[in-house]
Amino acid sequence: MRQRLISIIALTLLMLVGIVRASHADDDASVRTVELTLHAAEPATPVLKYGLKPDRQELKPGNAAGLYYRAILGLPRLLPTGGQGDADNSPNEQLIDLLDEKPSEMSMDEARHVLTFFHNSIQEATIGARRNRCEWDIPVAEEGFETLLPELQGIRMLTRALALQARVQIRQSNYAEVIETLQTGLTMARHVSRSGTLVSTLVGVACAKLMLTEADGLLQLPDAPNLYWAVLSLGDRFVDKPAALDSDMRWIEKYRIEQLAGGLISQQQAKQLASSMAEVMELLSEGSSSNNIIRTRVGPDEPLSRQMLFTLYSLNAYPVAKQQLIGRGYEGQMVEAMPVAQVVLLDIFERYASIMQQYSCAAELPYPAALRAMKIIQRDVRPWTSGGDAALLGSLVPVSRGVVVAAGILDRHLAQLAVIEAIRWQMARDGARLPASLDDVNVAVVPDDPLTGKPFRYHVEGDTATLEPAEAVANAYVRYRIKAAKSE
Repeated sequence: MRQRLISIIALTLLMLVGIVRASHADDDASVRTVELTLHAAEPATPVLKYGLKPDRQELKPGNAAGLYYRAILGLPRLLPTGGQGDADNSPNEQLIDLLDEKPSEMSMDEARHVLTFFHNSIQEATIGARRNRCEWDIPVAEEGFETLLPELQGIRMLTRALALQARVQIRQSNYAEVIETLQTGLTMARHVSRSGTLVSTLVGVACAKLMLTEADGLLQLPDAPNLYWAVLSLGDRFVDKPAALDSDMRWIEKYRIEQLAGGLISQQQAKQLASSMAEVMELLSEGSSSNNIIRTRVGPDEPLSRQMLFTLYSLNAYPVAKQQLIGRGYEGQMVEAMPVAQVVLLDIFERYASIMQQYSCAAELPYPAALRAMKIIQRDVRPWTSGGDAALLGSLVPVSRGVVVAAGILDRHLAQLAVIEAIRWQMARDGARLPASLDDVNVAVVPDDPLTGKPFRYHVEGDTATLEPAEAVANAYVRYRIKAAKSE
């Protein structure tokens, strides 16, 4: 299915809190509880013998994106496995159903059968993840909100196939193979998250979390390698947040803001711009405040053409936009001579760029400071994005804080995995006993929660330890209940 950039933003943002469908969740679906039985283990020698990203020596010259596209083209279409009947019985639906089952109860025969439909695509993705660069070349600057992102649905399905393959390999205790699968899935997720739009950033985060969910099963196998250093090697910035926010400003390049600010444009140019923005408004206007305000003034049952919608919006926004431009230093005489569309769009684009630049700068900070800064930015720009004169601007400003939170939830999960592996390492020194507190872990640094900057909460009751964040930022997190494996 072909998807436009703007048409899937809302759908993708729904993943911010519940990014991955998780089985065995609490009543609060945003809190995923994972039961782990840990075996003591120290890191291997060398410590990155089992890494979570391909070794640099494995990387070959080439562009990974081309191989990912080849993998997507090879995915099974939404057809049933027998070639007839309902698409609900397609390999894709069977794949989703298998991942929704508890790993221990999943049918291995069925899983192996379903994976046969994805074999070639997984092979292409495995090769792609071992290329030394990934350039998607998404034409956002040329196509704006009309940019098609047909690859994202395929990427998500491909990640599910990799997750199922990892689950099968874990059940078979094929450590080397499952590590390779995790490497492929996590590397592809990182590549997708940096492909040039906020939407793809969120899809990349979702894919990484799906792969990490399967890694939970690996940690509790009797001879599972200790991945402490492997987790740390992924870095604390799996998602390049400033780059993701900067990329979301590229769509306005289509409308040539420099040309708008450089002087008067012709009526023909203004008409073309108005037509382009009318198309954007049509995509955004379903249920938006700008559309509702205009409809209340025209009449709720009056059908509005695309062009009429933008024309009415412009007439409503023009007085304030004119004042804004003059207040920012534009000569009043020149502003008065500009076509209405030029005045309105120049004001919108400049304010949009200012807001996004603030978000991008704030994203450079550690998560706790970044989230505080973004809260202040949202408060200060709220007057810019409310009311009929600026409702379109409000529709264009994405949920940038949500993107940072999504990246933080992913980094928090990685930090929790590092804590668990530090616990397993300590157990290897302490007779396979769980530490009474994280202060008792002295073989490795125990990372704090990157979202809050505070230590994780860890307490032991009886033979079970609980590891969870001290604060539930965005009300989404993983709670681990940990037991030490009984010695045989």
